[in-house]
Amino acid sequence: MKTKETKKMPLRQKFHNFCADVSTRVLFGGGSLRLLSLFHKYCKISKLCYNGDVYIHKYGRGLLVKKAFTLSEILITLGIIGIVAALTMPAVLANHQKKVLAVQTKRFYSLLSQAYISAELHNGEAANWEGNNNYSATVFEKYIFPELKGISSVDDEILRNNCTDYGYETGLHLMTSFNVARSGCFLLASGELVFPKKVSSDDDDGYYLTGLIVDVNGFKKPNAKGKDIHTFFIIMRPTSKNLNLYVLDGQIKNFHKAGIIPSGYNLIEDCTKHKLVHLCTAKLMQDGWEFKDDYPW
Repeated sequence: MKTKETKKMPLRQKFHNFCADVSTRVLFGGGSLRLLSLFHKYCKISKLCYNGDVYIHKYGRGLLVKKAFTLSEILITLGIIGIVAALTMPAVLANHQKKVLAVQTKRFYSLLSQAYISAELHNGEAANWEGNNNYSATVFEKYIFPELKGISSVDDEILRNNCTDYGYETGLHLMTSFNVARSGCFLLASGELVFPKKVSSDDDDGYYLTGLIVDVNGFKKPNAKGKDIHTFFIIMRPTSKNLNLYVLDGQIKNFHKAGIIPSGYNLIEDCTKHKLVHLCTAKLMQDGWEFKDDYPW
């Protein structure tokens, strides 16, 4: 006869008591397959156990509980995981590469800007720095590089040969201002590979500038313009005119301040609309040193 306490007992507690009773009867030989059948039925109705995951069989006087997946289920699951990984991994790796290269480009810009400021402190105003329109003794070599740590191909034959090979592998040797033999290349302690450019000036328009090509992760891949290869200009004397200047294998527009500016300065549309990747460094900078979705990667 049920007591009031039994009637008030929560459903979950009743189920636990029922399980204990079933287990006791089966273990000590007093159970039956019918009792186990009721156990399964009650389990499903009460929704207090896993659906179809627990199977109980009586073997003599013992109780065997099986909780496992079949081999086919495991193989199917692993196959699905492999397919999903194959589809998503390239995108994950590409996003990681973008973040790494963006950070490295930002770091180089910061290093170059600080070196420019230090060079002016040690050598006077940049507008008075000595330079000419040939490759010998570039402004970078004379004024900027001494403010940085690294090695020069002028003093290292192995680096000079590696830089020459790099130029042919990447196609940079076709650029009019790329000349390792005469202007050298510089491997910075932080890993960047720098190729200085000659000076460009115009007395009528008033500008006096130079530039450089940099691979922000050195000889490592992808070695592609707009990704790890970028062009920066060193403006020693800006112009007061509105100029769209294609010079030193880069392009800038309306550069009215001295300092370091990226290729594509004031020409963002040429990067996003016309996909001119050698003019995209300015967009990268404008976007907070992040490769956005509209960047022509």
